[in-house]
Amino acid sequence: MSLLAAWVLYPLALSALALGLGLGLERLAGWRMPGALLLPAGLAAIIAGSRLITEEGATAPFALPVLLVLALAGLVAGRDRLRALRPDRPLAIAVLGTFAVFGAPILLSGSPTFAGYTLLPDTSHQLTLSWLYADRGPDWMSLAPGQTMLSGQTLIGTAY
Repeated sequence: MSLLAAWVLYPLALSALALGLGLGLERLAGWRMPGALLLPAGLAAIIAGSRLITEEGATAPFALPVLLVLALAGLVAGRDRLRALRPDRPLAIAVLGTFAVFGAPILLSGSPTFAGYTLLPDTSHQLTLSWLYADRGPDWMSLAPGQTMLSGQTLIGTAY
């Protein structure tokens, strides 16, 4: 089930969130984006919005609820546009093909893991930062002494 969640449910949830925010951006901008740009624009909105909301530790826990409400508002506001969208077949094939090629080593292993995790520690640092920002914003100094605090100090304290 965890492999299914990691490789199917999470990408679908992220895509729905990105689509809602992309439709919201389109509505706010007052012009129609090419359909292929709705998800990337929405993903950029997720990243920028998360960064702004998690800037202070007090507002960090509200990042996901705020983004969910904004995405839902975008989906409601853009429902007519959503009905009119038709998949671009070559683009869909390219996206699914890339997903399959990059995912094959992990999917064929049968268990969720990180590719190259033991060779390059960036993944663990990114997960540490994701947890930290969602929990308390960029406040790494309040962490107990240890590896997590050291990661926070190294990555946030040096503006890496």
